[in-house]
Amino acid sequence: MRTLALLLLISCTPAQAPPVHRAGELAILVGLGGMVASGIAGAVTRNNAFTHLDYGFVPLAFGGAAAYWISDKPNEQFEEQEAQRKFDEAFALAREAKHAARRNDCAQVQAIEPKVRDLDESVYRRFRHDAIIGACLVPAGSAQ
Repeated sequence: MRTLALLLLISCTPAQAPPVHRAGELAILVGLGGMVASGIAGAVTRNNAFTHLDYGFVPLAFGGAAAYWISDKPNEQFEEQEAQRKFDEAFALAREAKHAARRNDCAQVQAIEPKVRDLDESVYRRFRHDAIIGACLVPAGSAQ
């Protein structure tokens, strides 16, 4: 069992982690829900067939928990890498906008602004408060 867990841990890359993580969550929910439902159905009907259905849901819940646990660390790494990628892209766009503002190409600065805003909030705050870029931006609340 440890070998299997180790192999799964090694094989889960940061790019694969989010769907594996989500599948683990769903397997846990279905497994626990199935155990509860079969227990209730067995108690209400007093039928052992329903009571023994939970034997099938136990491995599902444990398998989901294992998948969730194995994909947790790569999922965090993926989220960190994605945040860094967005920051870098927003920063490059802000730098491009500053060069455009120096050339008095305000149309390009205004076209870049929503992209920076969507990518990273911290870069966008600096973008809005930069004096060179600010000369090309329409003040908030005013009409164009």
